[in-house]
Amino acid sequence: MAAELEGQVEERSAKLESDVAHIQSDVMDLKVDMRELRKAVGDVNGTVAGLREEMREIRISIANMSTREEMNTSIANLREEMHKSFADLRLEMTRTLLSNRIWMLVLTGTILGVMAHGFKWL
Repeated sequence: MAAELEGQVEERSAKLESDVAHIQSDVMDLKVDMRELRKAVGDVNGTVAGLREEMREIRISIANMSTREEMNTSIANLREEMHKSFADLRLEMTRTLLSNRIWMLVLTGTILGVMAHGFKWL
């Protein structure tokens, strides 16, 4: 029984050693992954720092009063141009509608004239 128990202990010991080898290789892989992640996080930190600087510059430029005044002036000019363009568009549409109505009346009259001659009404 002692020999059998010793055999089982040796089997379990061998199995534990092989499992420990797998664990060690996994831990080594994790260490490599951690180094790569640290490098990536360092790169991201550098990018974030650059973005913060850009955002700070944008905030300064937005806070600049002359920029706001320029934007307000540009918006007012754009509104004026749009109102003028819409007025011109309305005028052009009215002219086009009148022109179309005149042509329709002329065509209708022509068709009625041709029909009158064809049916010998005239």
